[in-house]
Amino acid sequence: MSDHQQSQHGLTFRDVVLLEDEKEAFAHLQESLEAELQPQGALEQDLFRQLVVAAWNIRRVRRLEAKLVPDVSDPMLEDLADPALTRLARYQARFERSYFRCLRELRILQTNRALRSCMEPRKTEREPLPVLASVAEITKRTHSPNFPSPANRPCGSSSAKPSS
Repeated sequence: MSDHQQSQHGLTFRDVVLLEDEKEAFAHLQESLEAELQPQGALEQDLFRQLVVAAWNIRRVRRLEAKLVPDVSDPMLEDLADPALTRLARYQARFERSYFRCLRELRILQTNRALRSCMEPRKTEREPLPVLASVAEITKRTHSPNFPSPANRPCGSSSAKPSS
């Protein structure tokens, strides 16, 4: 692909490409995702930024596809658009993989953060868990008798009352 083609659609750039009339839509997308996902800390913020760019680029690919063959009832049947549609399909697949990978990793980090906050009151003399440690994996493997019973868990993860 030539440099001219790359600059036309901007799908291979490292930074997000925004036209003047797209800035408001991008800001709205970013704000709505941030309100829903509430990333905290540098690592979650970095994944969140990658997720927003991937989501934006997925939308851009769809708009570019529509511009390629606006007069054809089914763009998949148009021979003239085939190379461009194939290229856009590759970009879309890449952006979707990036989007869902970031979403999955962000979910893991946020789940671990939530589990850490639940375990916070049971601090011991041991070192705190490393940030990237999987709390779920640790608890699966240990099933420590020192872990609070469901009725005494700080996050109220169970509404069951202990039997008398």
